[in-house]
Amino acid sequence: MKIAYFTMEIGLNESIPTYSGGLGILAGDHIKSAADLGLPLVAVSLLYKRGYFMQNISPMGWQEEMYPYFDPRAFMEPLPMKISVPMAGREVKVGVWKYAYQGFKGKVPIYFLDADLDDNKADDRLVTQYLYGGDSHTRICQEAILGIGGYKAQGANHKVKETGDSCQEDEGAGIRTMIWRRKALEVFCLLIFVSLAERVVST
Repeated sequence: MKIAYFTMEIGLNESIPTYSGGLGILAGDHIKSAADLGLPLVAVSLLYKRGYFMQNISPMGWQEEMYPYFDPRAFMEPLPMKISVPMAGREVKVGVWKYAYQGFKGKVPIYFLDADLDDNKADDRLVTQYLYGGDSHTRICQEAILGIGGYKAQGANHKVKETGDSCQEDEGAGIRTMIWRRKALEVFCLLIFVSLAERVVST
């Protein structure tokens, strides 16, 4: 059985700007430690092509926010698959990029979810563009893609057989669809709970 690690940001190295600070670095350390120990970990996050802003000071002394574009093709492998995430009465298509972190005793695959696809409307494509960007609605949409999309992406990639805590999506299997919806909802609710807890702690 594999351990699924869902995180809004991952700091693996400076070349992959999918993090903003301490939480991302901590997630990256968890992944690196798992690879060094050979733990059966699979990580899921979002692909932020504009990431978190870089700060520049203008000649007048004002802060300027810059969002340089990140091209994942130099670091990650695009997988030949798209998954659908139900969102506000529509289906948002999500692409999947794979990055494998090599440790001392094993590899940890990391799946980055990307809504910046031609299949989606302009607003939906922006959902995974910026880390912690936008309003609370954008954050909820990001968490839906991470929770529901991440669960579906793992099932599609690993073909997990039903072994108590995990299941496989098979064509025409209605009962497994029901199981997926329950599990995806549990993941989604957990992410919402963590998000609200973070806001309470920060106030």
